[in-house]
Amino acid sequence: MHYKGHGYEVSQRETKVFIFSPLDEPEVKAERAAVHAGVGYQVELVCVVYSEPVADVLWYKDTMLLDANGSRYMQKKGNRHTLLIRNVRLEDFGNYSCSASNMLGKARAYITVQGQYSSGIRTLQVFLCHFFWHQDALWSFCNYSSAYT
Repeated sequence: MHYKGHGYEVSQRETKVFIFSPLDEPEVKAERAAVHAGVGYQVELVCVVYSEPVADVLWYKDTMLLDANGSRYMQKKGNRHTLLIRNVRLEDFGNYSCSASNMLGKARAYITVQGQYSSGIRTLQVFLCHFFWHQDALWSFCNYSSAYT
């Protein structure tokens, strides 16, 4: 750990007082290592970053640097950094990381977004009925079938 100091004279003598603040490379912790989500829902990924001087924090999916867009939002409140994904899509499942860096070093924490998603297969049910008259009576014949789309 490194220290920076600010000194000032207290009296005309050579007495000085120093106040030290710790300087250190970032420390990053994910609030949860795995987050469960579903297609169409919202998911929140949170990293807590401790560092002095303050670190720059970037979010990645796999190795791709992320930026805010219509469905992704990035927030910072104190040392809590959040990546919010609205309306989760199939391609949003996977491995994320938050990377913090300052002049003394960098650190990274990892979060996996996992969950269930629809395969896109839907069942279509079809009823087909034939009506006909025979010997002054109404008769019907119906077929039922299922199809997958």
